[in-house]
Formats: sequence, structure tokens, C-alpha cells
Amino acid sequence: MDTHSNPNHVDQDSALVAFWNETLAPEFVRYGHIMEDGLSRHSNLVMPLLDVRPGDNALDVDCGFGNTAMALVGRLGAGGKVLGVDSCEALLDIACNRPEGMLLR
Repeated sequence: MDTHSNPNHVDQDSALVAFWNETLAPEFVRYGHIMEDGLSRHSNLVMPLLDVRPGDNALDVDCGFGNTAMALVGRLGAGGKVLGVDSCEALLDIACNRPEGMLLR
């Protein structure tokens, strides 16, 4: 499975990106366990409805901690690819360092 996350194309000087990186990211990281638990309930309902098959490619926009990207990795198998993108470097750092993720920048 090829899984990548690359924020280099994002305008890092934008006010919105700065707000995410400087203001929101520390709170998301601090309460990440609560966020992941709550959001995973939504993902668990939606994931079975997605028309994805082993070998498909997927794009996870605003991938955050990488939960959905990792769930897609499991569904797409070794022949598939998942690209996770996010403008928030702190969240990408977490996604890239998840033991199950092996996300590459």
C-alpha cells in the first residue's frame, strides 16, 4: 500500500492555514483521543457504504489524524493507494507517525 501525505503545495502563508497550525492544532492534539473516538462513529457508518474495492485509489482531503486514510488502506489492500492531504502540519505529523499508518511525506 502506497500512502502519502504532502502539505508542500499548500499556501503556508494563508491566514486560515496559520490559524489551523497555531490555534486549532494544539487543541486538536490535546483532545485527539476524544476527537478520534467521536469521529470514528461517523466513519464506521459511512465506510461500508463507500464504493471502493481492493486495488482502487483514494484521496482523503483534510485527513487530520489519518483515521479515514488508514481505514481506506485496509479496504484497498496492497494494490491500492491512498493519498491523505491536510494543511495542518501538526495533524499530518501525527498521521505520518502512526504505527499502523506508515504515511510518507
